Amino acid sequence: MGLSPAVVGGYEPWNTLGRGRMLHFGDDGDTSVEVREEGRYRWLTFSGGAPQSALDREEPGRLVFEHLHWLQGWMLFRDLPKRMLILGLGGGDLVRFALTALPETEIVAVEWSQPVIEAAHQFFHVPRVEPRLRVVQADAFGWVEQCQERFDVVLMDLFAGDLSPVDRLSVTWLTALQTILTPDGAVALNLIPGRAGDTQTVARRLRIVFGGEAYTLTAPRSGNLVMLAFPWLARRAAQSMERRGKVLQVRLGIDFKAMVRRLRADNPGLS
Repeated sequence: MGLSPAVVGGYEPWNTLGRGRMLHFGDDGDTSVEVREEGRYRWLTFSGGAPQSALDREEPGRLVFEHLHWLQGWMLFRDLPKRMLILGLGGGDLVRFALTALPETEIVAVEWSQPVIEAAHQFFHVPRVEPRLRVVQADAFGWVEQCQERFDVVLMDLFAGDLSPVDRLSVTWLTALQTILTPDGAVALNLIPGRAGDTQTVARRLRIVFGGEAYTLTAPRSGNLVMLAFPWLARRAAQSMERRGKVLQVRLGIDFKAMVRRLRADNPGLS
């Protein structure tokens, strides 16, 4: 499958965005959404908290935040996907990236909050009509449990407040997630360190479900922990990570070279 060239570039730390000018406020009783803008950046927050999504208005396909770059670590292990599932739409950062960088990939994005979906369409360049994109309003966890479709890649960027919903990432649910993958599929989860031991708990559950084929990737600046998991012997692909990363880095501008170093350092099984 094709990969469009040079669509990403570097990233910005979320705490450099400031307060900005409010463009939109939405509240359905469950979710309070703010959209703010300053300079070339527009971002989405929940209840005025930390920015959850950001749009570079000059380069809409660029991933602004560091952890979203590292969430693309699955590219080091497998070919580009025909079908991708994104759990958590937010401001559509991952959707815009996939539509731009992966021109042959079909995308399904699942988001619980209707105000978030509307904000993504209205303010963050997520198209309402796009043959390769389907946005589903649903609880991501329940949707996965009922899903009868199959995906090559699943990206999860979900929040409970400003933290990851660790309590819902049970062995039972992760097993359901595994069943919707194709045999050579990949999962990438973004985890925000919260309570002591939370990320270690999720990593242990992933290794149980995926037979040890789960690997950690710590974003150096934000501290987010990305977990990559595979229903196949992904370690066999480790010897070609440098080669894949070199090609991907030229095309996307993501620092895959640093990603390979961190993967090998954090995961002895990939050395």
